[in-house]
Amino acid sequence: MSFKSITTASSLSTAEINQLLDIASEMKRIVNSRVKRGPQLLGKSLAVLDFEGDLLAANTLKLACEYMSGISFCFSDCKNVGESVARARALGANFVALLNSDGKSVKQAAEGGAQIIDCGSDASAVKILTYLFTLKDTLETVKSLDVTVLGDAGDGIFVGELSSTLARYESKVSVFASGEQTFLKEKGCRVYNDIGIAVSGCDAVIDCGLKYDGEQKKFYGHPAGLTEELLKSAQTNAPLFDCEKVFSKEKGEWTVYAHSVLNEQIKNRLAVCMAALYLMSRN
Repeated sequence: MSFKSITTASSLSTAEINQLLDIASEMKRIVNSRVKRGPQLLGKSLAVLDFEGDLLAANTLKLACEYMSGISFCFSDCKNVGESVARARALGANFVALLNSDGKSVKQAAEGGAQIIDCGSDASAVKILTYLFTLKDTLETVKSLDVTVLGDAGDGIFVGELSSTLARYESKVSVFASGEQTFLKEKGCRVYNDIGIAVSGCDAVIDCGLKYDGEQKKFYGHPAGLTEELLKSAQTNAPLFDCEKVFSKEKGEWTVYAHSVLNEQIKNRLAVCMAALYLMSRN
């Protein structure tokens, strides 16, 4: 299988996704080891083009390269994709990582002939596979799961990509949303107007967060936001993604949720980035 560039999850076959997840498991051993250095990218270099000012994501990519003995450098405050990619290649970059929420920019960069890894768009394979890898790591499977998405799903690109990827493993995505939200149904999601039904019995919860403050009740069914009491209706020990604290109505305060996997997600994203770069290096 050829991995010249790794952009969207939908551009990968199921066999390629499985290969990435298997290698990510091996890479996580390097992340967890005392000596974090492998030889896989010796003599290779990675340019990180940060259009979003995302320091955590930029450092994750740099470490992914350096943990495999590669060299990395970062361009921050990037404005023009074409110019930034050209300058990265002029400096000898073998791979170019894009932190850009605009999926069209990723396509533009890939058309320029560079080996691209998309780490910023909602359809990013790295983003989607980090969820799959963490589900597999936590629940020991990605098959026949019911994953509920809460918060502001925006234009639905992320939810649609997640839904279509999980569908390959006979898993479903449920969404709590007000109104018909036909576009989410068209993406294969089950849409509920009752948040209790959306969460009840699910195997995992993903919190997309809010774009604008003050919309907690609209997207979480409660003025304070996501509550501990609501999550109790999910399966026992159901992991909570992208969120560490929830509101406890009983205590009247925010509390660290016992089954949050946020920090594990951060580690797993590093392992997925390492797997992606390794496979691209073999192209």
